[in-house]
Amino acid sequence: MFKLFKFSWLLLLAGMAFGQGQFSGGGGGGSGPTTAAGVVALFTACSGTQYLGADGACHNAAGAPSLDQVTGAAAQATITETAALHEITFAGVETAALTAPYVIQNSNSTNNNASISLLVNAAGTDTTPIPLVVNGPVSATNFEIVTGGTVTNGVLSGQTVQFTVAAAGITTVGAGAAGGAGLRFNGDTAGAGIYNPAGATYSLTNGTNEFFRFNTSGAKTISGGGYGMTASSTSSTGAYDTCMGRSAAAVVSFNGDSGCSDTTARLKAAGYISVGTKFTTNNGCTDGTNAGGATAGYFAVGSTSCTEIVTMGNSATAPNGWSCTVVDITTLADVTNPHQTSSSTTTATFVTGTVVSGDKIQFSCIGY
Repeated sequence: MFKLFKFSWLLLLAGMAFGQGQFSGGGGGGSGPTTAAGVVALFTACSGTQYLGADGACHNAAGAPSLDQVTGAAAQATITETAALHEITFAGVETAALTAPYVIQNSNSTNNNASISLLVNAAGTDTTPIPLVVNGPVSATNFEIVTGGTVTNGVLSGQTVQFTVAAAGITTVGAGAAGGAGLRFNGDTAGAGIYNPAGATYSLTNGTNEFFRFNTSGAKTISGGGYGMTASSTSSTGAYDTCMGRSAAAVVSFNGDSGCSDTTARLKAAGYISVGTKFTTNNGCTDGTNAGGATAGYFAVGSTSCTEIVTMGNSATAPNGWSCTVVDITTLADVTNPHQTSSSTTTATFVTGTVVSGDKIQFSCIGY
């Protein structure tokens, strides 16, 4: 009997609230619900935490306004997950390019105080936390840092991309300049690191000069002053005892110190080939054909005894002179007749002795 009375009372209140006295025994003239199902329909029209007001409309419950009605707290505040698995998700529905459903913005206009717009803090005692994870499709740009942009109602425009992480972890940084590399290490404030001077060319820099450049063809170009490649007999922490460096224009030195300065190292190889611009002669032997590189080759004589002066190719210049081996490779009996008589820093002088006209006189020289 009590339950029936309670339900009838609820029906009566609902009818009074809406001025709809269409209940048994009521005198109202409205057109409100006359069944329990009708009353239930009024309340179920509201969703979530909304309630049905006396005006017949659904309203947000006090203390839970929509986001566009939220204002800052008068004091510091923390939103805490009530329990594990009670996650809070902000889900957006934006589809336009460069448009964000949520913007975290610090509008501070005071210069030089390094305020922060977003701080992600792993404050627990977990020894292996991951403070921030950015997840996206495998084929998309998943992380990007830009500068100089403008944000209006969640839309970003006018920005310059400085850093991106794209599909497969491909990372792109700014080009930088010789005075400030795009990619720096250990917070180097001098600008040392790797930068992109032009196109698909990349250079190592100390913040002022380039030291090693890689271009699109894979060739290496040395620029920005002297350079050296050093090695140790033990490990990367051992004392350097071998260095290949630049001693002058187009001259490579092999040294026995870390500074590439003492030129005491030796060079060992399977063979040495003289290439470059071919030597020239004074045509003292009425030369026929000749061939070779800058400091070695042959010339064919047009006489039976003559003196030939050879000038080294590529402007090769020795500190003091040239020591040369010279032989007749055509007539065996005359093989040792040709010989060197003198040299300068750029030339060597040969006397053929008695040879057969047309013989090839072969030589090779090393500077000293």
